[in-house]
Amino acid sequence: MSGGTIQAVGAASHTEISQIVNDPEMLRSQVEDLTNQLIEAVKSELVASELMVYMKAVNDLRDQLLSGEPDPSLAKRLLGTLAFLGDVEGTIGLMVRVWPYVSPLLMIAATAVGALPR
Repeated sequence: MSGGTIQAVGAASHTEISQIVNDPEMLRSQVEDLTNQLIEAVKSELVASELMVYMKAVNDLRDQLLSGEPDPSLAKRLLGTLAFLGDVEGTIGLMVRVWPYVSPLLMIAATAVGALPR
């Protein structure tokens, strides 16, 4: 990836992720930063209609992660969408581009829903 930045949370341990999830201000800041960077990473690659759908999924995930009680099945579906895992067109380049942002969001979601120890 060129021209982008990756948040330190991407390399964070389970303990650091747990600290983020348990601190509402830190959680909000990390989720906001990661989701904003996620949108920036794809906006030049998607046509307007696809970008609008993608941005809605990003906003829905942001809302889920900041809700205090995310729905595990909804978070899983949204993360799959944002990672382009269900894209039959084979956008491997987009998958690689978004993974540095989706991966820490996945860790935050897993910790928030109790799939990882806090």
